[in-house]
Parts: sequence; structure tokens; C-alpha cells
Amino acid sequence: MYQVYCDDTLLYDPRLKELAIEAPAVELELNKTGSFSFSIYPDHPYADKIKPLHSIILVKKEGRLLFRGRVIGEDEGFYREKKISCEGELSFLLDSRIRPFEFTGSPEDFLKKLLSEHNAQVEAEKQFLPGNITVTDPNDYISRSNESCDTTWENINSRLIKNLGGYLFVRHEADGNYLDYLSDFPYMTTQRITFGENLLDYLHKRNLDEIATGLIPYGAKYTIEETDPETGTVEETTARLTIESVNDGKDYLVDEEAVAKYGTIFTTETWDDVTIAGNLLTKARERLTELTKTEVSLDISAADLSLLGHEFDEFRLGEYVFVDSKPHGMEHEKFLCSKLSINLQEPANNQLTLGKAFETFTDSQNQQNHSTGELVQVVERIESDYVTNEVVSSAVESLYSKIDQSSEEILMEVGSQYVTAEGIEEELNTRFQQTEDSFEFQFNELKTYVENLEGNSETGFEEFRKYIRFEDGNIILGQEGNEITLRIENDRISFLQSGGETAYFANNKLYVTDGQFLNSLQLGNFSFLPRDNGNLSFKWIGGETV
Repeated sequence: MYQVYCDDTLLYDPRLKELAIEAPAVELELNKTGSFSFSIYPDHPYADKIKPLHSIILVKKEGRLLFRGRVIGEDEGFYREKKISCEGELSFLLDSRIRPFEFTGSPEDFLKKLLSEHNAQVEAEKQFLPGNITVTDPNDYISRSNESCDTTWENINSRLIKNLGGYLFVRHEADGNYLDYLSDFPYMTTQRITFGENLLDYLHKRNLDEIATGLIPYGAKYTIEETDPETGTVEETTARLTIESVNDGKDYLVDEEAVAKYGTIFTTETWDDVTIAGNLLTKARERLTELTKTEVSLDISAADLSLLGHEFDEFRLGEYVFVDSKPHGMEHEKFLCSKLSINLQEPANNQLTLGKAFETFTDSQNQQNHSTGELVQVVERIESDYVTNEVVSSAVESLYSKIDQSSEEILMEVGSQYVTAEGIEEELNTRFQQTEDSFEFQFNELKTYVENLEGNSETGFEEFRKYIRFEDGNIILGQEGNEITLRIENDRISFLQSGGETAYFANNKLYVTDGQFLNSLQLGNFSFLPRDNGNLSFKWIGGETV
């Protein structure tokens, strides 16, 4: 059951005829302000309490806050009904301005600085406390500046989210409204979306708007002094660091395979805090890899089984959802719920958008080739089941194994699912995937557990993926999400961190970017040895080993 409040006044309750509104609909989307719209007639007892830009509108479901925002539009229709439009509370960040600044420090400190200046300019109901901040920079050090007096919202988007990614999420606690800045969300819904059960409609979309196949990277500014030969005066000019000195004289990178697919499309990227050309090249390579990927999202209509009284979590923004639809090429695929469209009076029309998922240009679009007739038959059966309100259930096997084969790959998987005594559900599986140019062992572990937060049950999860991959004659070892991996080639063993090579063995030598010895260092028959007084000795030790 949904309820709508205007400040502290109950504006809508479906159980009370006098508190009626028309066409109430909520739109929620990650990193967007969100919206809420409805119509209200003059005979509503509290219609005159709605004040544009002043009233705080709340939408609740079973007591849980679903939307909080303000009125930004009030149009009058033919029957003198007011059509009210609201924007979500992140829009409060548009009301403050950040003075020109130069900043160096961590992403957490930068966000705290922005929120501190925002809070000093706005009313209490528009303020945000800094919450959980899990987005980091590899060096935990960023440099940001702005010569303009932009809004807090613009500074957060252009100087944090654009460069570092992550998600803004408002969390409401008893002592205030917290703004979390998360690298990822830790929760998933226990309700799956399954073809043949609750999947009703499906639209697969690929966004090519931000594809780039070439990148011109720029680093920090530096000063150049030039002396006029005639007057002897010294003039200073500024320039930005480029990759020419470490990239064969070229100030750009190009992905040739992506060019063959999409053509040449250049873009630029600036890292104000990068002062070394080699580091700029590493960041540029990583960024170009992302730029050649296409963003994939799924617009899905699914029956929310929690509305039918089943013991399932409801779909919530910022939670992961598993999707199983073999005719659409998806099996046990995990997607983030990035957008929700909620109709308060007709929940059957609710829609959710799942993404962002990314595909490289070499990924196959759909490895399954099923007939439309099969889809139609199953969808007709689903619609019949829901018309008669039949209970939907599925059995979960404790042990399973499967082999899938297509023209492009062979996939073998063995796994188990079980629930521990503590109520933690675990799934373990081992996957062997073979393609024409690679072979990969993957060891997966997924744990889900229930947390109670302010009376609400949230299903958290931990997922670990470790892999051994054979690719073009090379061996790659690592864990998904970790910065450090190991790559074994025919003539080289490399240690990689954040995609860049930090150390390697080659030609009977070890090459390390930076080294630190915790105790001593031996070179042949000589050794650097620490002394009791804190000094360091360099001495001949003969055949001894330290």
C-alpha cells in the first residue's frame, strides 16, 4: 500500500475516498534526481497545502520511504485539477553554489568539502550528511579545480562521477539524511526474473552514443618559460602533459579493432592530478578500453511476486537482480536495478530497467537461437497463469551440472547450492569455458545473507570470482575486482596492478618500478645490513647467506 504526504499532512491513502489523487507515478533512476507526478482536484481537503518549491513531498510504501522531493510544477487542467510535478531530493544540490577552488586530497574529503559548503547555504531539510563513501582513486589522491561558481550538483557529477564512476544514494536515518557515494551496491533481491514465470516483456538496448575508438589524453598543467632573443624578456605559458614522450611521438591512442568495427571516433580526457607521462599512458589505455565498450541495459516488465503475497523481496533501486531467460541468451545473469517506474494505483504496469552491463565490440549479441513460436507459447501460458492468480514456484536443486555448447564456445559448469545453519545461502560452482582463442577456469562463490535495517529486510551478498585463464599461449591468474594479477608469457612473467605492469622477470633479471626491502639486501658476496643503532652497513659476507 502506498501513501503520499505533503510535509506532515497525509495527502493520499487508497483506503480513504476523500484523500484521492489521480495517476500518481514515481520515476527513480541511479545518479538522477528522480520524479513524482500526480493530479489533484479542488475538492481535495488538502489541495491548498501544496506550495511549489516549498512543500516536501513524501511517497511511502508500507511505511518505507520511496521518494522524497519538492514540487517544481503546478499546471491547471480543464476541470481545474492541478497537475503536480515533483523532483527528487538530489535536486537540492542545485540550490547551492561552490566558489572557485583548488583542491588536492582524497575523493572522500572532496565530497565532504562540497557538502559542507552546500549545507552552509541551504535550509535544514535540504542538507545532507556525508555517508558511506566507498569510491576511491588508486592513489587515494585527486586534484580538482574550478574557476567557475557552479552548483554542487554540477561539481559532484563532473569532478567525481565522470572521472571515478560510482553511485549517489540518499539514505534516511533518524539523525538526518545521508548522501552515500558507493563504488557498488552490496544488496540483491531474493526475487529472480525468470522466463516462464514472472518475465512479461523484454527490450534489450545498446547505447552507442559514447563510443570512442581513439583517445587524446592530457595530464596536469605545467609552466613553460621562453626567452625572447631580441628583448631578453622571459614569457611564461602553460601547457598540459601528453603521452608523446612515451608513445613513439604520438599524443593519442587508437584501438585498431574498434576502428574496424565503428570507424575512427576521437575523444579527449584530462587527468589534472597526473604528472608523469608513463602514468598518463597507463590511465589512457584503461580508459580507451572502457570507451570501446557498449553500454547495455534491459527494459523489463516483470510481475512483482511480492505484491501477490509471496515471500519475495520487492524490486528496489540499487539492488542486484538475477535474470534467467534462455531464449534471450541469459542464464543466471546478474544486473543492477538502475531505474524503476512505479504506478501507485496500477502496480501491474510497473517497469524496471536493469544495467549498466557492458559488452565489448567482440561480444556476441545472442548465442541462443530459439523460435518466436516458442516465446509466444510460453508468454501466453504466463499470462493465463497470472489471470487465474496461480501460485508460481520453482524447485531449487542442491547439486547441479551442465554443459552448454554453441558455435563459439563450450561451457561446462558444476556447482552446489545450500543454506547454512546461520541462514546464509551459499552457491559454489566451477566453470570451464573454451573458445577458439582462450580457455578459462573460473571458481565462483556467492553468499547471500539477510540484514535488518530499521525494520526492513535487506539481502546482502558477497561474490568472489577467481580465475586461471589461458589466452594466446599466456597464463593469467587473479581474482575479479582485485587490482593485482599475474601474467605468465613465453619470455616474461609480469605483475600487473590496475592494468599497468609494476614488475616483471625477463632475461634472467627482475625489473621493478619501486622496491622496498624490509630487512637486508644481498648482492653476490656483499650485503646491506641494518645495525642495532639504526644505521645501515655495506659489508663483504663471503659465502654467507643473510
